[in-house]
Amino acid sequence: MTVSTPLDPSPGQILVAHYAVSPSTSEGVPGWDVAGVVRRVGEGAGSFRVGDRVAAYLLHATDADIGQYSVIRAEHAVKLPQSLSFIEAATIPSSFFTATVALFHTLSLDTPRLGGKRLKLKRETVFVWGGETVLGAYGVQLSHLAGYRTLSTADPEDAEDSLDRVQDLGADKVFVYRDGGVADQIAHAAQMKLHYSFDTTPSHEASMDICIGSMDQTGAHLAVLPPVSELPHSPKLTTHRVEVALIYEDRILSRQIMNLLAEALNIDVLKVGLREVVKSLEVGLEILKSRKPCDEIKQDTRLVVELSGDAAL
Repeated sequence: MTVSTPLDPSPGQILVAHYAVSPSTSEGVPGWDVAGVVRRVGEGAGSFRVGDRVAAYLLHATDADIGQYSVIRAEHAVKLPQSLSFIEAATIPSSFFTATVALFHTLSLDTPRLGGKRLKLKRETVFVWGGETVLGAYGVQLSHLAGYRTLSTADPEDAEDSLDRVQDLGADKVFVYRDGGVADQIAHAAQMKLHYSFDTTPSHEASMDICIGSMDQTGAHLAVLPPVSELPHSPKLTTHRVEVALIYEDRILSRQIMNLLAEALNIDVLKVGLREVVKSLEVGLEILKSRKPCDEIKQDTRLVVELSGDAAL
């Protein structure tokens, strides 16, 4: 819940003054990310203290909801290292949360055991569609950190730079997705044994078709974001909706995901994406209104609104 004036948080909640906010970049992942300073702490809110620098994912927040403060359940927030700015932090939680749900809950892949280095490479290959997008970038990084051989795609309109960026995130091989026969290229790169794919672009049949066409049809699993109305049926391919909202409402699973994020931030293994920063919430909302629905899916840049926080800092 976001508010314009400070409120006393309920048990298990914290009150955060916003210093940066950013709308989620995908139509399948609603809500806002916020970064700021803890101003009040409810009973039983874990290790959070007044003055902590934090970021959080507000799944149910709408454009009209965003104010100067948020009352946040503790399990949806993460403490920030001093090396990370509020502007950077406001681009992370929703994409990290969604990619984690897709890979390690929906597809049941092994969760990264972070220790400053990549795990020994596993035999399995994972394909993440859209490594150049904000969400896809975290999918690539998390798959790579978990030790999987990771394949992904790049933007054909900026192919050279996009290929380099996605490879820098940890992709072992990157494909330009408008190249002819790209599904066959992906399948051959996976030695015809691709069993796990994550399609980061909801409602795009072309990407789903390529994901399906590249997969081994003997026990393969594809994770897709809502709002896919009808999942493809195949006796040898299982398509799963990424149920972010269900995991978000599970306090134990949410806390596990944010603990993983805290560990990743503390050992500095995540690469934060590109940002477009504006100084006014009104300006930010006008930019959002001017965009077509598909623009938010394709772009690789998060819109961030920098705010003044409050007088208590």
